[in-house]
Amino acid sequence: MSLANSAEPAQYNERVHQIIQGFSEGKTREQIAQEVGYKNYKSMDMYLRRHNFLWDTHQQTYIPASHKLSLEELHSQASVPTKVANIQSLFREPGADAQTIARQMGFRDYQELAQYMGSKGFRWSGEKGNYVFDSSRTPKESPTQSRSPEPQTFETFLPLLTLLESHQERLTELLLNSFEAGQIPRYGIPGILTTKSIHMSHLLDRLSREFSREKNISQRDLFEVALVQFFLRYGFEKEIQELLHS
Repeated sequence: MSLANSAEPAQYNERVHQIIQGFSEGKTREQIAQEVGYKNYKSMDMYLRRHNFLWDTHQQTYIPASHKLSLEELHSQASVPTKVANIQSLFREPGADAQTIARQMGFRDYQELAQYMGSKGFRWSGEKGNYVFDSSRTPKESPTQSRSPEPQTFETFLPLLTLLESHQERLTELLLNSFEAGQIPRYGIPGILTTKSIHMSHLLDRLSREFSREKNISQRDLFEVALVQFFLRYGFEKEIQELLHS
């Protein structure tokens, strides 16, 4: 039986903020529960319900019970990134503070949060006191040309066919090793696992964590794929092919 009351506002405190911050960093319920001192996530769930929060399976985080979406609303927001939905949810809370929300969601300040929302196609609405989707930010297709293109003869394509023939072996290899658009490849790299620490921009680190969550890929696989693709493209093709087939 749910203890949360959708008619009452959510009760925020330091522990609640710590828990929600953990989800914005990509942690699981089990990990966060241990960090804040619970034996398992069910005890943490009961605590949050008493503070009028409910688990949202779509956003994979806890949201105020008063913000629980209906089935129709959930369907309409199915394409909204999880992080965007979390930010919108926090701004719906009475007395929401932009700087506090920015830090809670992992940004340095509100300006950085605003840039992120803009990159996702959302703008601030003073009327609604929240971010709303702005269709004008989406790229528009150029109008179709009214005049049909001139018909081309076979001779027009002879230079292209000659070029393709000269690279037939390479093209065949690319086609055989190609993968579907949008599908991330996986490489079985042999060898012993080691730990490697690197320094990078916090913005790049944030993007890699966000990509990992939304594409359901581990940080290790993400950087492994990136390095293999880099070697293939910039001069280590032979070496990486030998490694992959060893």
